[in-house]
Amino acid sequence: MEPILETKGLTIAFGGHTAVNEVHFQMPSHHFKSIIGPNGAGKTTFFNLLSGQLKPTSGSVYFKGKDITKLSPTQRVNLGMGRSFQLTNVFPNLTVLENVRLAVQAQAGIRYNMFSHFRKFSHLEEQAYELLQTVLLNGKAQALAKNLAHGEKRKLEIAMLLALKSEILLLDEPTAGMSLEEVPTILEVIHKIKQQGDKTIILIRTQNGYGVGSVVTRLWCYLMESFWRMVPWRTLCVTKSCNRHTWEGCTMALLSVQNIHSYIEQYHILQGVTFDVSEGEITVLFGRNGAGKTTTLRSIMGMVPIRSGTILYRGDSVGSLPTYAISQKGIGYVPEDQGIFGDLTIEENMKVAMQKRDEASLERQEWILSLFPDLKTFWHKKAGFLSGGQKQMLSIARAYVNDIQLLLIDEPSKGLAPIMVEKLMQSILQMKKKTTVVLVEQNYMMASSIGDRFYIVDEGRVVRGGEMPEMKADADLRRKYLGIA
Repeated sequence: MEPILETKGLTIAFGGHTAVNEVHFQMPSHHFKSIIGPNGAGKTTFFNLLSGQLKPTSGSVYFKGKDITKLSPTQRVNLGMGRSFQLTNVFPNLTVLENVRLAVQAQAGIRYNMFSHFRKFSHLEEQAYELLQTVLLNGKAQALAKNLAHGEKRKLEIAMLLALKSEILLLDEPTAGMSLEEVPTILEVIHKIKQQGDKTIILIRTQNGYGVGSVVTRLWCYLMESFWRMVPWRTLCVTKSCNRHTWEGCTMALLSVQNIHSYIEQYHILQGVTFDVSEGEITVLFGRNGAGKTTTLRSIMGMVPIRSGTILYRGDSVGSLPTYAISQKGIGYVPEDQGIFGDLTIEENMKVAMQKRDEASLERQEWILSLFPDLKTFWHKKAGFLSGGQKQMLSIARAYVNDIQLLLIDEPSKGLAPIMVEKLMQSILQMKKKTTVVLVEQNYMMASSIGDRFYIVDEGRVVRGGEMPEMKADADLRRKYLGIA
């Protein structure tokens, strides 16, 4: 049987760095394969070559026997290739139904007609509803896409791919950043599509473990020496200390969040969040996806206005300040989507982020680069071509290069291989010596190993908090709020 997708000697190099090296790959029609490998192995770069986002240095890509190496991404989509990305890519200000209907319209060739009322094409809306039912989103049809939980956005992306009648689906880390509770729902959707038997699915996974793939292809196109020693998770021994900030003789929290309420449009997201952060500690916010953890960080940074409540930093109220003023006070923020400039080099990204180009800032830059040597290695490389782990390093470095005393980091380990997570953990521990950290993290093993204290956010409220050993000792608490024993 002729493969639906094939590569011959596929190679791409960025300067002296070969990211994908002589890959020969065949994908039978109506089959399922998982591509696994450590972070930085070349998995996403391989997908970018298949879907046309990158042009190979050498080698060819064939779809149904046709050489498509020189075709654009749009042309490949029109042939029947659908692609999702590590970061969700939907229209945030449209409803769930409108997102899917646009994809249905594009496939039907009904576009660019501003004089026709959309109700004229009611059959397209019916198709969109059917697709939402396939991905278990029919109950969310009228919700704005930006208000969906992360896992629901992933399902919406898959519905849009199905609307394009893609014969082959390239799914890049579809469960990245999901809580344990959400993962089974997206796997159910993928399994449902697989069972229909009319799609070919290739899925990227840092670790094999979805339980839905029949064949696994290990991709080791570019393998750094440290990746040879892939080992199970190792819990580090961390000496706990309680170094509180002393201000005018009074012991007080560096950051105090008191009964804050935040809304996103009509949705009441934070409903009285209260917690304190002590100087010199790593404070971890746990909770399921959609609980309000990211909104808490964004509220602290002034990116989501608070309706009521108080945020105190070093005793001063910052809850009503604009984001730039909060940043200038010494609070840094690393967003979940990393917030880097893909078309700029690492060097340019760092220059843009640096508020003052003085000796102290350059010293901080050298120090943070010593923690992330990969950034120095690829200093003149465009950030968009970095691996997921390297992008995360850059995002943290951009925040840290300024004179900050408090660093808010949102989901730093999302989608990273275990060895990269461990490197990141070690780096955060080093940063703790110089700054206080608030961490939002789904990876309990990582967060509990480095955190000093914890707070659990559930349905927009802090429901429990304490020293990290309390969390480690309470299996019922973890089971109830995190879904793990």
